Amino acid sequence: MATFSEIKTKVQRRIIDLPTAITTETGDLVNWAMETLQDEHNFWVMQAETAVTSTSLATRDLMVLPSNFKSPRGKPYEIWNDGNTQDLNWGANREAVYDLFTHSDANDKGPPEVLLISEPDDESGTANIEVYPYPDGNSDYVDGEYRIVIPYWKWLTALSGDSDQNWFTNNAEHYLVAKATARGFALNWDEERMAVWEQLAAGELRKVLKKDKRRSMGFVTHLIVRKGARGPKIGR
Repeated sequence: MATFSEIKTKVQRRIIDLPTAITTETGDLVNWAMETLQDEHNFWVMQAETAVTSTSLATRDLMVLPSNFKSPRGKPYEIWNDGNTQDLNWGANREAVYDLFTHSDANDKGPPEVLLISEPDDESGTANIEVYPYPDGNSDYVDGEYRIVIPYWKWLTALSGDSDQNWFTNNAEHYLVAKATARGFALNWDEERMAVWEQLAAGELRKVLKKDKRRSMGFVTHLIVRKGARGPKIGR
C-alpha cells in the first residue's frame, strides 16, 4: 500500500544513475506504467457509469462523452418511471446506424434504441453520445423524456500529489515500480537493464491480473441462468 511519492522513490533507487530527465519525469513514468496496465486489461476498479437524467425532444446529442471514458461496458439501458428497465444497443459505427435510422429527419422518432459515439472534434478531441431514433417525448415520466444509464470502463485519474493512492498503488505496486524502472533505463539508453526490468514487470502483471480476477469473482458463489442480461432467473 504505497503512495505516489514512495513509488517514485523506489523507481529512482533502482535506476541509480539519475540525470535530470529521470528525476523530472519519474512521476510521468509511474503514470505511464499505470496507463499501460489499464490499457492491458479492464480492471474491476475501472467500472463506472453515467446517467442521463432526461433526453431532449427531437435532439440527437445525448451527452458529451465522459473525459475518463475508455470503452463501453455492456449495454446501456433505459429506466422507466415504474422501475422497469429496457436494454439499448451500441451502434457499431455510423454507417450501421444509418442503415436503421435516418440521418437528420426529426420525424423518425420514438423510444431510444441505439446509442452511438460520435467522431471526436478535430480541435478539442471531445465526442458526443448520440441517441437513435430522435426522442419522441413519450416516456412514462411526467415530462415525457427518457432516463438512460450508460455503464463504461474508465481511466483512473493520474497520480499527482505525493500522498496519492489508488487501487493500483495498493495492489500493483511491484508492477508499477518495475515497469517505470524499465522505461527509466530506456531513457538512459540502457537497453540491457531495460529488458531485465521489462521481464520482471511481465511477471508482476500476471500476478495483478490474477488478483483482479479473484476480486471480480469474489461475489459469485454459483451461476444462475437468466434470459437476457437483465431477465428473470431460471431455476433456483
